[in-house]
Amino acid sequence: MVHIGASRRSFVRDMMIKEFWIKHQIRVYFRRIEKYGETPEYLKKVAELLTQIGNIEQAKRYYQQAIDAYYREGGRLGDGQAFIFDVCESLLALDPLNAAAYSTLGQEYCGLNEFETASRLYQRFAGQLVKAGRIDEAIAQYRNVLIFFPDHLEIRERLLVLLIRARKRDESVQELRKIAELSEKMGRVGKAIVCYKKALQLMPSHAEIRAALKRLASRVRTSERSLRLVVNQ
Repeated sequence: MVHIGASRRSFVRDMMIKEFWIKHQIRVYFRRIEKYGETPEYLKKVAELLTQIGNIEQAKRYYQQAIDAYYREGGRLGDGQAFIFDVCESLLALDPLNAAAYSTLGQEYCGLNEFETASRLYQRFAGQLVKAGRIDEAIAQYRNVLIFFPDHLEIRERLLVLLIRARKRDESVQELRKIAELSEKMGRVGKAIVCYKKALQLMPSHAEIRAALKRLASRVRTSERSLRLVVNQ
């Protein structure tokens, strides 16, 4: 028991020494910032040190300041991305729903023409926002994906679910029409008909949707008649 107590005291002492040293390092960087201004690298280092002593809220603020300082000093999309990527990922490790970090990463990937990577990033963020119940923000992220890939049927279907959940009737109808049009182009006429029918349930007086549904239904009947003729021959 004595040995255990001594070990614990030793551990506590070591932790206190470590924290004292880290706080000393923070003060050193504060003095550098006072002398040289808000240098991104110094702000990032302060955030890292604050994280080590568990001061998470303040660390998040300094990571954000590092991002702002990076672009204020002339950082450009696609340049020096290792630094800005590291800052954003570190910030997301502390704050998984930080919109600024996601937005910065997305812009950087676009600056590198890595649109697939940016798309996956926005989808990841959207999924986390949905889990947090922040539906409107998740909708915005899926719309970001559709800027790059407007014909991405799966993303449009995910977006539709959220629009309906958020009771956005007009936007839901608009999305159902787009899904129907894409489905028809892909030869999935049955799916297109289902989408138009759902759109009419939300907006029964919409003449264009009713006309499109009538046209597709006629197309299906014509195909069925042609098939019966072939079979009967």
